[in-house]
Formats: sequence, C-alpha cells, structure tokens
Amino acid sequence: MSANKVFSEARMSVRFHRLLNGALKLLFWILLRCEVQGLQNVPLSEPMLIIVNHINFLDAVVTAVVLPRDMYLMTKIETFNAPVFNWVIWWYGVFSVRRGEVDRMALRQALNILEGGGVLLVAPEGTRSGDGLMQQARNGVAYLATKADVPILPVAVWGVEEFWKRFPRLKRTKVNVRVGVPFTFQASESRLRRNELTQMTEEAMLRLADLLPPEYRGYYSEELPTSWEYIEPFHLGSGGG
Repeated sequence: MSANKVFSEARMSVRFHRLLNGALKLLFWILLRCEVQGLQNVPLSEPMLIIVNHINFLDAVVTAVVLPRDMYLMTKIETFNAPVFNWVIWWYGVFSVRRGEVDRMALRQALNILEGGGVLLVAPEGTRSGDGLMQQARNGVAYLATKADVPILPVAVWGVEEFWKRFPRLKRTKVNVRVGVPFTFQASESRLRRNELTQMTEEAMLRLADLLPPEYRGYYSEELPTSWEYIEPFHLGSGGG
C-alpha cells in the first residue's frame, strides 16, 4: 500500500488526539489570546460536519482544539510530504484530499466518518486566503451533509492572519473564534442537481460569513436572505444521521 493511500484513509487514536490537543492548548496559551464565543451551540453527541473559513493553517487547528468534540480533519495531500509529521497528523485524525479534482477516495472517507457517527471539520473554500477575505466555496460540503444527513456547524475564525507578523516579535496574537447555530439542509429529492448543491453551499457560506466581521466576508459580503430555500434549524438534542 502506497504512503499516499495510507494517509488518504481516516485514522484517529482518540488518546493521542486528546494528548496532542492538551499540548496545543498550552502552546496556544503562550502564543495566542483566544476569545471563544458560542460553545453552547456545539452538539455534544450527534455526528456533524463543521465548516470553517480558511485563512491559514491555524484556523482549523484552533477550531479542533477549542471545540469540545474529537474530530477528523481533511487537508491537502501535500501536507503529508513532511516525514514524521505526516504520521503525527494521521494519528491525530487528519486525512488527505487531492485538490483541483473530484477525490472520490477522500469523499468516501468523509462519508464513512459522518455515517459512523463521527465529527468532520472541513474548509469549504479549499485554499487559504492569507488575507482573511472569504473566497468562493466548492460544493463538497452540501454533498457530504445531504448524503450523510448530518447537521452543519459553522465556525468563524479571524485574527490568525496576524500570526506570522507578530510571532517573530514574540507578541501574542489575538484570535477570535465564533461558533454559530447548527443547521441542516432540507432536500426534496435524494439525488440533487449541481445547481441545487451550489445553492446549498451558497446558503451555508452566507451563514458562516455572518459570524465574521464585515471586513472579512469577501465573496460572501451580501446581506442574508429573508428566507432560506434549503436551510432549516437543527435543534440540539434532536439527533442526526
């Protein structure tokens, strides 16, 4: 079995995941000043898909550390090129996806996690913005959420774009994490057309953008619609999957 195939498959040691999270919390306490809002919105038992805006490597990691759930993370396959580090993140619960194509193996892994009752964190934009401005997302989020029939939890992170500017001066970076209200997609048909998946993705990203300060919303700067075509509330404790 090739290394790329190994790392594309989801694997997590819960004990190692929590141990590394403990170490990261200590490191973040030294390097960052995290302000977290909305933790009461996190479902504590249901399977779910977490979506986060993608500025740099820190947004997903901070989210995985501060939220009270063990979760898998999907990342670009190039992240696994570093020896030793690749095994560390694999046991942490990270698996790879090939960008710029439909990676069916990664989609299957993601569905296995969600249908098995797990939690998956993804960045729908696919690539880092660097400057913090949201970019147009891809339709994978809508596909996974409807196929696995799980709620989506939007999490907005900002401030991490200042990390590399402040780190050389040994100054802590203020990072904001805002957890939104979970929601689900209401689909009238089991097999959705591309335009329907696109509209679902648009609605999900608008909900995510609404958690960010206006200057970060970028591609999703438009006002929220007065009614949603596909989104409906998910009530904590109502179950999922």
